[in-house]
Amino acid sequence: MLKEIGLLRSMIRIFITALGIIILITAEPRWILAITAILLLGVYHNNRKDKVFLRSQIKSPVRFYQKEYLSLSLPFIITESFPGFH
Repeated sequence: MLKEIGLLRSMIRIFITALGIIILITAEPRWILAITAILLLGVYHNNRKDKVFLRSQIKSPVRFYQKEYLSLSLPFIITESFPGFH
């Protein structure tokens, strides 16, 4: 993987991952679910294999990503909307 993305990008990814873990450890319990959801969506987006295909087939891939990630985030949003639910 290092040859594919380069040393600088690998270092940036490691830094962002470490920063995310530090934020998760030091965050107040009420923010852990939101931070985890954001990190999971980030990982999901970076691992997508269909970015080039979507750009060639869909008029507005950004709008498509927004709709898809909103639907993936809804369980987290609903859970956070009800106090005392988690």
